[in-house]
Parts: sequence; C-alpha cells; structure tokens
Amino acid sequence: MNASSSHRFSRSSASCVSVVCLALWLASCVSVRVWGQDTTNQFLFLRLRLKAGEITLVDSSLVNGTLKPQRDSEELESLVVSLEATTGEERWSLAIADPSLQRLEYEDPDQPGTLRSKSVKVDDVEFVVRAPLTPGVRQVAVFRKEKTAEQANAKRLLARTPLPAQAIK
Repeated sequence: MNASSSHRFSRSSASCVSVVCLALWLASCVSVRVWGQDTTNQFLFLRLRLKAGEITLVDSSLVNGTLKPQRDSEELESLVVSLEATTGEERWSLAIADPSLQRLEYEDPDQPGTLRSKSVKVDDVEFVVRAPLTPGVRQVAVFRKEKTAEQANAKRLLARTPLPAQAIK
C-alpha cells in the first residue's frame, strides 16, 4: 500500500466516523425528547360507562409504565375525554370513537358465504381511556362532538366527575 492510498483511506474513514457520530447524536436527541415527556413513568387508567346517554366513572387507577401515543378519532360521532383543573381549564384531551356505536358483521342468510355488516347503538357499554398523569388535574369531563351550522367543532358536555384522590398528583 502506498502513501497516497493510505491517506485516502484515512480521510474516507474519518468522514464515515463523523457521519456515524452525527447520526448517533441525533438519535439520542430524538429519544430524549420523546421519552422525556413522561417524567413520572405513570399514567391513569380510566374505566368509564355509557348507559342511557349518561357517563359515569366506574374506576380509575394509577398504572406504572409509559403511555403510548394515541391519535384523536376522526369519526364524526365521537366523544372527547378531557382532564381538567378545578377551574375547568383543559389540561389534556383525546377524541375517541363513540363506544356505543358498534359495527357487527354476519353471514347473509340469502347469500351463504357473503358477509354483511350493520351499525348498532348499544345502550350500556364500558370503555377504557388511558390518560397521562398530569399535575393539577382534578376532574375528568366527557363531551359529545356535535356538528352544528354555527360551529364545526361544537361539543356538548355529557359528564364532569372529580377524580379520586389516588389519581391526583
């Protein structure tokens, strides 16, 4: 190996090492940002019940672990669950598909082997919402999204319930 090829090798390996170091540094910055959002490593597990159009908080518990990211439901008929301060100030919210609307699939009796589906409104259903443990939160509120001519994002309050002491931090 001559001197010029040795010089080329060291220059290319140095640039390769620089790129790898930069990539590792960027990856660590992104990880810290994502993981650093949940400093408590705990979240709330809220069990709610929708019966005859009324919402009740059946149970709430503090769970150890990391809350996975959740997306808002894009369905027109959805519920919005929010955690609020005592003043009613919203600290966190999530739009979820209406749990009382269930899609059922069944075999068509007139055409065996063909599936049909229909939506059914259930009068009594329990559902679970995972929410971050947020400082200053004292109550959970549940709204129904409504599309009106006046407002595109109108919502009607279904229930506002205080959280139990063990769920408050």
